Amino acid sequence: MHLEIVIGGIGGQGALTAGQLLAVAGMKNGKWVTNTPVYSPEVRGGSSNALVVISDQPVGSMMVSRADAAIFLAHQSVGRLLPSLKPGARVVYNSTLVQADSRRLHDVEHVSLPCTDLATEVGGRCGPPTWWHLVHSRHWNRISRSIGFVEPCRRCSEQARRGLSTSIAGR
Repeated sequence: MHLEIVIGGIGGQGALTAGQLLAVAGMKNGKWVTNTPVYSPEVRGGSSNALVVISDQPVGSMMVSRADAAIFLAHQSVGRLLPSLKPGARVVYNSTLVQADSRRLHDVEHVSLPCTDLATEVGGRCGPPTWWHLVHSRHWNRISRSIGFVEPCRRCSEQARRGLSTSIAGR
């Protein structure tokens, strides 16, 4: 298995957290991983992307050349990152903020998920809805399966969440 994933959003949505979560989940499942955060200097509202590689073999480059999968959290991400996808790539997009344009998404498998609405429902009452709220909800497995990364068991998923919580708390 060799899976290259791009996650695009704007600052504050949790795109970088999503990249960390996928990398930790990959490590907990014995995979070789890289996670490269790419962001602009703005804290909220600027471009924010994560480039993740999960593989059975050592990873030779931290960069994603032609992604197998993508998660688009904001509309700006589609135009910026769609050209980097392989034909037939799997895409999950935040239908709350991204309007699907069938002419642009014709060459990829895509699943819409109202991420912002779901994050608000799960935990957005305690601040702006972010990816973190989806991670701690029943929606995480649906998202990871949609991009082709299937975790073997619930225990591994829980370990990945705990590992990420510990790494973020330690900052």
